[in-house]
Amino acid sequence: MSRKVMLLVLKLSQNRIMYVIMNKDAVAFLHICKKQKGKAEKQDLEKALSRAKKEGLL
Repeated sequence: MSRKVMLLVLKLSQNRIMYVIMNKDAVAFLHICKKQKGKAEKQDLEKALSRAKKEGLL
């Protein structure tokens, strides 16, 4: 049985927190950055995805 995992972004005030929910008891925080534009910066998303892949989360 394969599981579907997604990179999620939480926007708080002037910050973005990128994370993955691993299971009902565990969350992996991958990257935190300052919000500078309406969308997440490409380099920040790539950094979070790279970390998730390195840890075998995606």
